Amino acid sequence: MAIYHQQRTQAMNQQVTGFEKRMQQQANQVTSFGNILIGVTNLQDPITGATFQDFTGPKSNYSNPSPGPGFNQMINKGPWSASSRSTAFRKAT
Repeated sequence: MAIYHQQRTQAMNQQVTGFEKRMQQQANQVTSFGNILIGVTNLQDPITGATFQDFTGPKSNYSNPSPGPGFNQMINKGPWSASSRSTAFRKAT
């Protein structure tokens, strides 16, 4: 009877381990999909091996948390930013 109990316990432990592994895989998939939706990319520093996340989604250059009160500005680095506009297209006054 002891052998049967040992085999049954071992089989149940293997079943639980398999279930926990599948649940972890599913949780990783959900996290990955959520990161894709909000635009988060997992990165690793090749020199130090440190891992971190970078926001690469739309408006990724929006500064938050702010360095001080009232600082939440958009930084436009696109081709039509105010500093890169040509004055040739402006109407002479």
